[in-house]
Amino acid sequence: MNKLVIIAIVLGSLVVIAYVLKELLIKGDGPSLSDGVTIFLSSGGALAGLKVCLISLLSQKFHQSFGSDCTYFFLGGFAVIWVSITTIVDRFR
Repeated sequence: MNKLVIIAIVLGSLVVIAYVLKELLIKGDGPSLSDGVTIFLSSGGALAGLKVCLISLLSQKFHQSFGSDCTYFFLGGFAVIWVSITTIVDRFR
């Protein structure tokens, strides 16, 4: 299995556990399944966005193939990270 997939699963699980504990201990409510799934997927999305950013900055082969368009790939990856983190923070409120 790909290392990024394993890291995404572990990170997503840890963030969901933190969400469940927050809901149970602080709010006293049962956690929402849809919020848990959203948090899990957003955690993976943030890692995928980070990978896109890193590849667009560091990969020589990528630069040879796409040239100046690497900037747009970086911005797309950054947007994915931004939306993922914003979604996670909103679910914790």
